[in-house]
Amino acid sequence: MMASVGWRDLLMVMLGVGALPIALYDAYLGLLAYAVLSFIRPAQSLIWDPAVSGIRFTFFVGLVLVFRSVMTPSPRFRLRAPSVVFIAFWAWMVVCTVFSTHRAESTEFLEKFSKIGIVALLLTGLVHQRWQLKWLVIALALCPGFYAAKLGWFFLSGQAEYTHHGGPEGLDSNDIALFIAMGFPLLIFGAAEVRRKWLRRGMYVLAFMCIPAGIVGESRGGMLALAVSILITVWRRVGWWRTALILALLAPVAFTMVPAETMARYKTLGDDPSKDISARGRLWAWQVSMEMAEANPVVGIGMSQETYLKEYPRYQIEPHDWPHVAHSVWFSALAGMGWPGLTLFVVMILATLWTTRRIRHMARDTLGDEGAWAVSYATGIETAVIAFAIAGTFLSQVGFEFIYAIMMLSVPLLALLQEEVARRRTGELVAPPVGAPTGVGQLAHT
Repeated sequence: MMASVGWRDLLMVMLGVGALPIALYDAYLGLLAYAVLSFIRPAQSLIWDPAVSGIRFTFFVGLVLVFRSVMTPSPRFRLRAPSVVFIAFWAWMVVCTVFSTHRAESTEFLEKFSKIGIVALLLTGLVHQRWQLKWLVIALALCPGFYAAKLGWFFLSGQAEYTHHGGPEGLDSNDIALFIAMGFPLLIFGAAEVRRKWLRRGMYVLAFMCIPAGIVGESRGGMLALAVSILITVWRRVGWWRTALILALLAPVAFTMVPAETMARYKTLGDDPSKDISARGRLWAWQVSMEMAEANPVVGIGMSQETYLKEYPRYQIEPHDWPHVAHSVWFSALAGMGWPGLTLFVVMILATLWTTRRIRHMARDTLGDEGAWAVSYATGIETAVIAFAIAGTFLSQVGFEFIYAIMMLSVPLLALLQEEVARRRTGELVAPPVGAPTGVGQLAHT
């Protein structure tokens, strides 16, 4: 068996095993390692040898991370509006699972979500200094950036037919488009706070590669989310009139990159939904979700696509319809967790947007130019969440772990900003982003 293991397999083993002592040495570094292993999913997505791809590197790194976090004498999580609502959403999911019509399937979904929840909450507490926040933003941005480079390169080199399923394992082309659309603002605003030119320029290149990578999947919702993400990002960076000028110059170039077949598919966004099979199926699924919520308004039917598909025939409206997923995070939450679950999901997103807005105003009003770092990160988080809200309208990805990491990222950002504001008001100098643990001090100056 070992004779068939290639160099990439061996490299993955080295990375996966090497992450274990890193997580044991320092909880924050373990968080970075877990984020990369979880969102890029290299073992499952980049390695084909079953002897390697079956090893649960992320799971074991997560266990070590939790153990090291418990042993760390510091806040393990912070309670701010986004994290409080997230905990309430998670708790309500437990209640809905207990009352689920298919408890085994819903329990499996809850177990997967709980793994997301634990790490998302640790993210709020393990970031204590600005340099740590910077590197966490970089790590989260580089995860979709990696696949943007991979898919974008295949598209630009004329190998687009191989890229539709070239993203992380378990995500289809629509999910990958969403992943990349969320990564674009993180790459741009994250790069703004990077000192090293090679890393900053590399992140800008990856952001550019998001455009061809978004095109290749032919996801209409994903392309709409990417377009809005680019529009908001450029506007926040250079202002409205410069944005209009840049779009006027670059839009014709972008349109020439889009294949005729793909452009024809994008144009169907403005067509009558009743004449589009895909759109008609989504409308039917949304109606079915409403029927499920009407029959189970408080606790829903329980989360998981398997539960939804098994219950679909009971609430089917159209005779020519067939069981398929809800194609919407909003209707998925509504059907699976009732009106309270949907309300908590929406409030969690609104709480994140309110927090980022609060951060921007606080940074500008109290720190001035010295608060530009907080404004950049807050705007990147806000834009990524908006991209998710747009693309999520057409995707059944309530369990998309990347969005929860991004939303919880606003919690340590707010906490760090409040600490700097407090130091300013007491007359102390704002501390530079130093103080990294021994062996990784160079990270603070990159």
